[in-house]
Amino acid sequence: MKILYIVKNYPQITQTYIKSELNALVEDYEIEIIATSVPNVADPEHLPYHQISDIEQIIRKIQEFKPDFIHSHYLLLAELVSGISQKTGIPFTIRAHSFDAMQPKNSQHIPKHISTLHNHVNHDLCRGVLIFPFTRTLLVKAGPIDVDKLVDAPPVIDASAFLNKAPNGHDIINVGACIPKKGMEDFVLLSTLLPEYNFNLYGVGHTIDKIKELNLTIKGRVNTITSTPFSKMPAEYKKHAWLVYTANASIGTVGWPMAVMEAMASGTMVCMPRVREDISDFLGDEGYIYDDIRELPEILRRPIDEAKRTRAFDRAMEFDIVKHISKLTDLWE
Repeated sequence: MKILYIVKNYPQITQTYIKSELNALVEDYEIEIIATSVPNVADPEHLPYHQISDIEQIIRKIQEFKPDFIHSHYLLLAELVSGISQKTGIPFTIRAHSFDAMQPKNSQHIPKHISTLHNHVNHDLCRGVLIFPFTRTLLVKAGPIDVDKLVDAPPVIDASAFLNKAPNGHDIINVGACIPKKGMEDFVLLSTLLPEYNFNLYGVGHTIDKIKELNLTIKGRVNTITSTPFSKMPAEYKKHAWLVYTANASIGTVGWPMAVMEAMASGTMVCMPRVREDISDFLGDEGYIYDDIRELPEILRRPIDEAKRTRAFDRAMEFDIVKHISKLTDLWE
């Protein structure tokens, strides 16, 4: 079966969801990738792709490739993909993430790409949209959407690539794109409260310079490590006892980060803020949820709860992509 991907910013190094999904499909499907825009920081381990922004050129590529399905990521591309689908007659699917399926806490307006989503999902050529379960309420509220096409699916995580039950190091890690919703300023603040630990931020682009400046200003102790490819990250997690995944609670659009389950699979304990009540559904009892970063020194100084760490390995594997890729491929069958 031939699948044409239409995605933006490919191959962005932070697009781990897309990468893990492709890796799970590439042996069983003939795949071509069209990137509609260029990455901020490119992934050196990407698959072949075509960078095309012109719709007519995309349609010509579809006519050459003759795919059975078009697949995309991000609800932001729903209008583009459904329009191309209708022009070519090729059915499509989309995997939503979190930032594109949520309403910021500080906003009174539902984003336009959500309020108009029903126009694209309800079309016969849309075979389904994979969503995080906690985003369903907003998507249904936003418009008269065909709820049968909304498929609850967990994050696309290659947990098996990280599974390693050997002992871990002693450092503290945070990872991800340096953008305001990630609240990485809290990670810098935490480093000033725990001088006995090494803090490593595997941050990518955007506001990384502001984080570095803050680190100098308040005498933080955060080492910034940039552009680490996916294949190197399992070994990096193993150097750390804790992942402190920060988030700006006032923005509230951090979803279910893939780093949480990657860390658990690596034997790295996890702390995450209570940005919403569904965070407890994601972490289960295998992680620690905090309300204020100042709560963490007491937690991080305790001996590792080995029973909790052991359960976290199983928790991570519950989210492994092999268990859930059929939620997508069933839509193509």
